[in-house]
Amino acid sequence: MNWIPRCHPLLAAWLGSVVRMVGLQAQDVAHPLEPLSAAEIVAAQSAIKQDARYSPSSRFALITLREPSKADVLGWHPGTPVERRATAILFDWKAGVTHEIEVDVRGGRVRSWRDLPRAQPWMMEGDQTVADSLIRLDPRWQAALRRRAIDPTTVELFAAPADGFVPLRQDGGRMSMVMTAWKSPRSGELPIFVLADLARRRILSVVERQGPSQSMAATGPDSLKGLRPSLTPPKPLVPTMPEGSSFTVSNHEVRWQQWRFRFGVESRSGLILYQIGWEDHGMVRPILYRAAVAEMAVPYGDPGWHLWMPLDLGLVGLGNYSKTSFQLGREVPENAQLFESVMHDANGNPLVVPRSVALYERDGGTLWRHGAEARRARELVLAFYATVDNYDYGFFWVFHQDGTLELELQLTGQMNARPVSSAGDTATAHHERPAYGTRVSRDAFAPNHQHFFSFRLDFDVDGPAHNRVVEMNVTGDAAAAGRPNGFPMRETVLRHERDAQRNLNLATHRMWKVVSDTRNALGQFTAYGLMPGENATPMVPSDAFIRRRVGFVNSHVWVTPYADGEIYAAGDFVFNAPGGQGLPQWTKANREIADRDIVLWYTLGVTHIPRPEDWPWMPVHRTGFKLVPLGFFGENPTLGLPGAAGASPPGSN
Repeated sequence: MNWIPRCHPLLAAWLGSVVRMVGLQAQDVAHPLEPLSAAEIVAAQSAIKQDARYSPSSRFALITLREPSKADVLGWHPGTPVERRATAILFDWKAGVTHEIEVDVRGGRVRSWRDLPRAQPWMMEGDQTVADSLIRLDPRWQAALRRRAIDPTTVELFAAPADGFVPLRQDGGRMSMVMTAWKSPRSGELPIFVLADLARRRILSVVERQGPSQSMAATGPDSLKGLRPSLTPPKPLVPTMPEGSSFTVSNHEVRWQQWRFRFGVESRSGLILYQIGWEDHGMVRPILYRAAVAEMAVPYGDPGWHLWMPLDLGLVGLGNYSKTSFQLGREVPENAQLFESVMHDANGNPLVVPRSVALYERDGGTLWRHGAEARRARELVLAFYATVDNYDYGFFWVFHQDGTLELELQLTGQMNARPVSSAGDTATAHHERPAYGTRVSRDAFAPNHQHFFSFRLDFDVDGPAHNRVVEMNVTGDAAAAGRPNGFPMRETVLRHERDAQRNLNLATHRMWKVVSDTRNALGQFTAYGLMPGENATPMVPSDAFIRRRVGFVNSHVWVTPYADGEIYAAGDFVFNAPGGQGLPQWTKANREIADRDIVLWYTLGVTHIPRPEDWPWMPVHRTGFKLVPLGFFGENPTLGLPGAAGASPPGSN
């Protein structure tokens, strides 16, 4: 389980050109929400390194755009000068202190510098480097390998947070549990673990668990080398657009049909969508100000791995793991347009990731039909993939012509697994034993696990000032006793944060909608609804440590009033953190959420019971949710779309 951000071999292309661009800084930036350019990252890095408080023993965990306040962005007009600020998170390995720094990019100066002695940034390149250099010299670890007759050059070390394994330290220690595993082409974890304080370069203990030192067959990319295709491929299916794409992109702003939105990529959140709106009679009606994944957690159901639960935003960062470029005709069709993004390395140098985001149109099947009259649907897809160690997560935002915005979440890659004896499954009958996982090959066992995603949806339905969340439940009508089929839909306005910590209910077809104070042509308040799809509830006990640190999984829906800085569902810093941060902490205030600027947080869960068909490469599992117009329009907004040549207009039959 490699937690270290991988560097793409092409990512050094910025050298030279970046230096020439630094003088431009923010002068050519066309919008306040434009992602930081390579030149701006260099400017921020330079300002920090020139500050007297900077230590050469520091490493950069994050350099990202400090988004202006929402009020400033909504009040901005094209052509107005744009103030550009960056937020940087540094960890000083010598002092064991985290720094949060704000930089004026245009002026090339540090605006603020805060020391956060109790905060730990996410995993960095330094964690792996320190762990490897420290542990390989330890005689206890060397002796553990000798007892198993294992050559140290055949194994590698993987550092992960020690949360849950030991009491938390509040003195700057960076506690890590370092695992020992076979190097490729072998695969598998060895029962040798090292508890280390990486900041102080101290090994606290070397733990050997009972069990054989088995390995699995190679399951990495090398395992596919030499594999000959044995299935007959289908005949080519190539999407073509002879007149070009129907969308336009300018400075990360996309225009397609009536949709208008912006996008960007940053190291922690990955893909972010901004200012999503619908153009209606020449005016763009706002729907969402910002939409992005706000945290991810993967608890495991094998008793041997009960403390293992990665947080893929808070502990590694989705953007850091998005450095494998899209390939046309593979993850996305040949008609896709591909866009680069800009990250940075541990020294603060920019890394340009080519083909990081894909944008394309695809056929959407039947849009609507009645008798001989029908329309064919077109969809616009904004796609982003992150390869977080063994798993690959695809975030595909799908824009529909009827005003629906869909998040199609794709899970694929490779399951975590542990080696087992290749003698075969000699256990008792399957129904007679607890199944904490599945044997997926003769030498690999994959444990049951869950994936939880928190999506932060900052709604601005027809403006941010007066939105409210309404819960909808369909229930049997006692007044209809003796009469057939009485099941009204009842609405409840959620007025405070605690009232809005809600879960799905299939029995009442529970949904939620964000309602404005604007009325449509029928006199109804305009609204957008959250239409859930597949979901799950957490299996981890509520009093377990790993459950406390991801309190956002306790409810499928949370609602908070908009507040600058409330971005990550589990809190800003989760490495070695005590838990209870983020949504559980913010909502203790029980703030009012009715008729104001609100943020809806949706928790999506997937329970994965492995199967042999998932090994060694897991077919894509698709899940997600939809945001659908509920009275946002006064009628079907696609009625104006033309049909096929010679088709009759609606209503002529």
